Amino acid sequence: MGKPLARGEAAEVTISGINSRGEGIARTDEGFVLFVPQGLPGERVRVAVVEAKRQYALGHLQEILGPHPRRVSPPCPWFGACGGCQIQHADEILQTELKGALVQDALTRLGGGVPETGFEACRPSSVLWGYRNKAAFPAVFHPSGGLRLGFYREGSHRIVPLRQCPVVDPRLEGLFISLRPLLEKGALTGYDEKKHSGDLRHLVLRGGIRTDHVACVLVVRAPLSSPQERWLREKILPVVRSAAKRYTLAVHIHGAPGNTIWGGTTEIVGGESFLSERLGDFSYTYDVTSFFQVNPTQAEGLFSHVADLVKAANPSRTLELYAGVGSLTTFLARLGGEVTAVESWVASVESSRHNLGRAGFRQVRTVCADVKAYLADPGERPDVVVMDPPRTGCEEEVLHRLGALASKTLVYVSCNPATLARDVGVLRQEGYKLSRVTPFDLFPQTAHVESVALLHREASPSP
Repeated sequence: MGKPLARGEAAEVTISGINSRGEGIARTDEGFVLFVPQGLPGERVRVAVVEAKRQYALGHLQEILGPHPRRVSPPCPWFGACGGCQIQHADEILQTELKGALVQDALTRLGGGVPETGFEACRPSSVLWGYRNKAAFPAVFHPSGGLRLGFYREGSHRIVPLRQCPVVDPRLEGLFISLRPLLEKGALTGYDEKKHSGDLRHLVLRGGIRTDHVACVLVVRAPLSSPQERWLREKILPVVRSAAKRYTLAVHIHGAPGNTIWGGTTEIVGGESFLSERLGDFSYTYDVTSFFQVNPTQAEGLFSHVADLVKAANPSRTLELYAGVGSLTTFLARLGGEVTAVESWVASVESSRHNLGRAGFRQVRTVCADVKAYLADPGERPDVVVMDPPRTGCEEEVLHRLGALASKTLVYVSCNPATLARDVGVLRQEGYKLSRVTPFDLFPQTAHVESVALLHREASPSP
């Protein structure tokens, strides 16, 4: 482990890689681990320790003694304070290299290794800025009255009061710029998480980049009063209405303590009841609380890649788990054969049925159920299982039930290398072999990376 460092102590170290938070990883000459935000692999840096633990320390980058050749100046003035982006200081080529390395490292450490010939380079995004079709801004109580909007500082619940965000779709960025001063000095107070008091918890902006559609959702702790509703219609609605050709203004009432965003009921104040977007040949509508990929351009490439993997297996029956609003389902249904899509979020299931029906896919069976419960009695065995679980990955029981189902092919879409690797390790014990891994950069400027893993059933489970 090496000799621990103390807070305030200075050190010169060489960055060996980055972690999932985008921090540089280094070791002192004695072997003690030091994490350095904004450090890049190969750089020799001077740091000051700002947080000291028994097994590691967090360092503040004071000087770069030998910069990486692909280091760039971050264009966002809030980079380093706001926790939204972590690797703006790396150019686009280095960003994809770093993300591929994150996936490879996680699979090596936690998943039993990578395929000898089937690990591909991370596929870059064609859009590096203004790609996000969703942004959620926490609204916090301010002692002087009103509220403060922004993003959380990395590793904290302290607000960075940014005025714009260059990774967000320009229409949403412009809407935020217009709404921020109105909300901060308006009729709603900010949320106090400790006291569970206040009005506005989050401002969520969503959009259909290909449909010129914006949605503004105010997530509130309790129903609004009559004066607050009147203020909303008089001050906020006109701004949202003018932001794009199509618009939605909604209030989501979420009364449970904590900092989760969704979990209550939604009321449409003005505009359309559903968001809209297009991917490839397909059009989608979905509830403002439903999940949809934040980078539509790159999502098209990812879904097409998944469909190609499924097509190569030539299935007569495909099972899709965590199916959402049917965005990936349409790409699978186009291949022909039977498709069963399982999703637990009711609003997403309703949207999926509508989207698939409009696309003319009558052979798809959409099931509203918890994935673990569904796999307890799934009926006839599918040839291929496609799954796109949340960031936390699959429950272990889900993986064991997939092992018992014994489909020939699994396609696992993941937004978290650590949980992907963990789950691949369990699936290997259930008799599957990891054949191919393809990382995708769906989140430029951040350390997040999406991956598609292809697994095939071996003759018998490994001991």
